[in-house]
Amino acid sequence: MSRIKTQGFTLIEMMITVAILGIVLAIAAPLFTQIIQQQRLKNAAELFANNLRYANSESIRRNKRVYINVKTTSGNNWCYGIQTLASKIDLPPTTKCDCLTNSCDLKNSIQRDFGKTTLAITNGFDAILFDPLIGIPLTKTATELTTNEITFSNTNNNSLKVSLGRLGKISICSSAGSTSGYAAC
Repeated sequence: MSRIKTQGFTLIEMMITVAILGIVLAIAAPLFTQIIQQQRLKNAAELFANNLRYANSESIRRNKRVYINVKTTSGNNWCYGIQTLASKIDLPPTTKCDCLTNSCDLKNSIQRDFGKTTLAITNGFDAILFDPLIGIPLTKTATELTTNEITFSNTNNNSLKVSLGRLGKISICSSAGSTSGYAAC
């Protein structure tokens, strides 16, 4: 009589495999969290830079001033909206579009889309006008813009600075080289 040979795993082999897999996942889980946070940081900075470019191009296309209103609130909440003005010489209204209520006519972006990514405004970068005639950025009072920055950061001490130069050049750099893929500031 010949025995039929069965193939498969024994219970002990399966338990050892599950235990090894559990150890590997316990080690890898924090790394995945850091990768996700870093990707959210990159996405927030890249989207903001792209929206600056979008606002500039819409200003030229529509032959009207377009402005970006950046808003920060308590608890590290932030948002920004893009609004078209009535003409090519208008200043932003005293009642700006509210990105929290989606009242901006072109675009809204809000912090909840980017996890625990925070935003810090430097040099009065809370409202930027784009001039439709030559496409340069202006302050909210339509004066010449000096270099301004918005810094995005996360809980892992990574940060990216989005800079807008006087002639409209938009660049992203990494503070102290903390975020891979970007030049150090």
